[in-house]
Amino acid sequence: GSFEPLKYIPKPPPTLLLPLVTSKTPKLQNKQTIKPPLQQPSQYLPLQQLSITPQSGFPSTHHRNILTQEQQSAKLKFVPETAKE
Repeated sequence: GSFEPLKYIPKPPPTLLLPLVTSKTPKLQNKQTIKPPLQQPSQYLPLQQLSITPQSGFPSTHHRNILTQEQQSAKLKFVPETAKE
C-alpha cells in the first residue's frame, strides 16, 4: 500500500511505529534493508516522527519458526541500533 494517508496525521504528529523488523525468522536483517522503506513515509512526516519496531509477536510453536530467547533479544537490540543510524 501507499503511505500517502500519512499526510492526514494531525499536526503536531505523534510518533508513528513502522513494523519493519521481521519477527518471523531468526536471522537479523541487514540494516541497509530497513532504510529504504523509511523513504516513503518520510515524504509525509519528518524522520523524527517515525520509529521502527518489530512486527507483533515472536512465533514459537512447532508449527512456526522457532526463535530462541537469544535470537529474540538480538532482534530487540537491533531496533535501537538501527534507529540511531
